[in-house]
Amino acid sequence: MKELTIQQLIKTSFSGEIDQSYVYLNLMAQAGGVLIAGIVMWRLSAYFHKKKIAQRQNGQRFETRFSREWKKND
Repeated sequence: MKELTIQQLIKTSFSGEIDQSYVYLNLMAQAGGVLIAGIVMWRLSAYFHKKKIAQRQNGQRFETRFSREWKKND
């Protein structure tokens, strides 16, 4: 590629020969992809967290004979 002076660079930039729209479009697509992937990961994380909390509440880990009898009397 031949050397361009500042004047030639400005001239080619304003004439439309140097087009940067592909670079900007690619950057926008990447930003959109990261945003969508982040939202999907966030929703999956919330889903699994709710599932984990529901399993904890239904767990029988701390169920004892005393607590079963106490709950029957209420």
